[in-house]
Amino acid sequence: MSPSGPPAPFPPIKSGGGVLANGKANAERMADDGNTQDFWPVVKLFCPWGAATWLLSELDPKDTDFAFGLCDLGSGCPEVGTVRLSEPAVNGVGS
Repeated sequence: MSPSGPPAPFPPIKSGGGVLANGKANAERMADDGNTQDFWPVVKLFCPWGAATWLLSELDPKDTDFAFGLCDLGSGCPEVGTVRLSEPAVNGVGS
């Protein structure tokens, strides 16, 4: 079942406590010696009309439209990696 009307934007997590701080910390580590730290997820986003879930631990400090974490689109194959926050909000999940 899909929602009616335009997709709602993601909540303003860009100012959220840990995700941006975690991204900055790992950006500094990458510039220093390349050894990044694995952070626990700070933000959970989910799709109430589907099975997609994102557990995000970092925001890219240079482009806060990119987040890093575990992305599960509900297909049974979760992936760790980068997600563009504006993409699901604009295109819809699974588009």
